[in-house]
Amino acid sequence: MTYSFIEENVKNIVALLVAEGFDLLWLNDLDQRVTVEEMRKALNGYGKMTMPPSSSFDDISVYPTDNPNKVRVDFDLWFDGLKTELTLKCTINSSEPKKYSIDDLRML
Repeated sequence: MTYSFIEENVKNIVALLVAEGFDLLWLNDLDQRVTVEEMRKALNGYGKMTMPPSSSFDDISVYPTDNPNKVRVDFDLWFDGLKTELTLKCTINSSEPKKYSIDDLRML
């Protein structure tokens, strides 16, 4: 799995979070661990979620798994143009039609 594949998927997830496309995120989520309501609740109270600068996607934390087609990813989210400690934790999967699973949205 290439870094560009991982980056593209993380950018798509973040863009949908920024647009509050929670229903679409959940529908396209492979494992559907985090509900629409849990997404809304996790992002509430931080201000206006904003798209990070392109350079921030160079800092995606990628962790291998036992499955060569899956990696776990951590990415810090941005609100009001500032990086926060609220982190998107997800699994990127290159072998399924649905390419991601949101594992958690939490402070790290």
